[in-house]
Amino acid sequence: MGQFKIKNLLGSINYGVNIEVLQSIDSLELIYVKLHFYFKNTQLHDIIVDNFWSLIQQLTMFWENEAKLPIFSRRMAAWLSDYLIEVGYPRYDFQAVLDMINRVVAAKETGDKLQEMLGTTDPEIRSRMSSMKLDIPGENVAAFLASELDKIVTPVPTKIESEVIFIDAAGKVSSVKTKQPIESREDSQIDLAASMSFLNPLDETLKDVQVNQIIPYDYKVMNATLEGFETLEPKKKALDDGLHLTWIVPEVKPKAEVSTDVGLQRRITRSILLRDRSKVDVIKTYIDIEPRETRYFAKGTFSNAMVPVLDDVLMEDQIPSTFTMLHVSPRDDVYDLDGEKKGEIDNIVKWHYAKLPIKQDLKQEYTLLDREFFLLDQYAINAGEGKTGIKLFRLVEPNVMYDELIVSYYLRPVGSLAGEVFIKERIASDAEVVFHHPAHMERVTEVGEGSVYQVWKKPVDCDEFGYVMRSMDLDQFAATPILVYMTHVKNESWTASQGQAVKQRIFLPELHELLERFKLAMPVQGTRA
Repeated sequence: MGQFKIKNLLGSINYGVNIEVLQSIDSLELIYVKLHFYFKNTQLHDIIVDNFWSLIQQLTMFWENEAKLPIFSRRMAAWLSDYLIEVGYPRYDFQAVLDMINRVVAAKETGDKLQEMLGTTDPEIRSRMSSMKLDIPGENVAAFLASELDKIVTPVPTKIESEVIFIDAAGKVSSVKTKQPIESREDSQIDLAASMSFLNPLDETLKDVQVNQIIPYDYKVMNATLEGFETLEPKKKALDDGLHLTWIVPEVKPKAEVSTDVGLQRRITRSILLRDRSKVDVIKTYIDIEPRETRYFAKGTFSNAMVPVLDDVLMEDQIPSTFTMLHVSPRDDVYDLDGEKKGEIDNIVKWHYAKLPIKQDLKQEYTLLDREFFLLDQYAINAGEGKTGIKLFRLVEPNVMYDELIVSYYLRPVGSLAGEVFIKERIASDAEVVFHHPAHMERVTEVGEGSVYQVWKKPVDCDEFGYVMRSMDLDQFAATPILVYMTHVKNESWTASQGQAVKQRIFLPELHELLERFKLAMPVQGTRA
């Protein structure tokens, strides 16, 4: 796009560079050029670069390693600005180029420091750090900092940005910018997607159409396809405003349509506030959520790599509202478990650490469940041939915010049921039933062989009952078979074989919804001063 020109390096009569402009330079940060390196008019090699940092890196390596000449920021800015002005970009003068060089060098140094502190190397995430100017009070500093951190925690974006750039036969460059919503895919609340379509408005075939999409870092790109060009992978570039996906479509015929489909999954969005005396910095970063069977796991880390001792480290993790928190570790470190925040922001978990020495590592782990997760156990209990039996269903829902399990039973007798029915469950020694329905249902506790059991007597007037139990681990509870006793049968008890635990959307019975409503009146657990 620019004229052919070999420009000698400053201080050299033999080594030079030609910069072939591949795309109009609308921004130095997004510069897209091909560098041709020469010695006495003989090309040595070439390379395509698509950002300013790579451009400076490649020029510096050629300058120092091959031309054996010293180079520093002002010299590089003088040479590069002269070149850009000569090939038609006068707005990129010496000061503009020098400012950009200083910015990208500072950003690279900050990025290296962030990688060390956060332990992240994902090329599709760009963590950012900025300074805050605060007047630190003389007392209640942690509460003050927590309120300041609250102010900068914002809702996660719900749209992506797209741009299609094309050139018509007359050489006119056009750009179409749009935004697309991020929506649930099919029946899943966790699998998300954003789709974009572009219709060629001209009566001519467009060549090398550029499709750009910006994905907020709050989302992980699981797949990205271009309809009709499924083998064409997008070029990915992590910039300040998100992960940029770029496709170059070879051609789009008149009135033809180009469509993209990007599969996404939410990340945990983490905000970190660091205080070193009166200096306050804020980091914005992101944590992947990894699936394992019916669970999801996420781990965040932080290491003080800045000063001998950080006075305060505060973190706020935005857990996607499509998940339920099953375990938070280390639980003793949790500063505040906020839950839903004004209905706009995800579940919030806060952490606070005081006087963190250099090189000391912090680690926080989450075990999550799909919000639509229930354990549905189905049992068939027969009393032998010709005897009365029971079909029994147990529905278990974790309610981690309250450290509770919501358990409801549905008994379906096969034939008439004349006697009494008892259901025996093994529970944790400190488990506490805080509510049950119906209210007149009888419950006794038994201790034997190092285990604690609770025995429920089925009310005569109903075949459905349930309860809310606190301080009981879901996995432990689900793995324990129940015992069913029917007094009118000689064989007194049956061990119900464990049913299949499934994750599925189900129609919630009225009883279970009643138990769920009870939890709304309970105080939030997990907050410490």
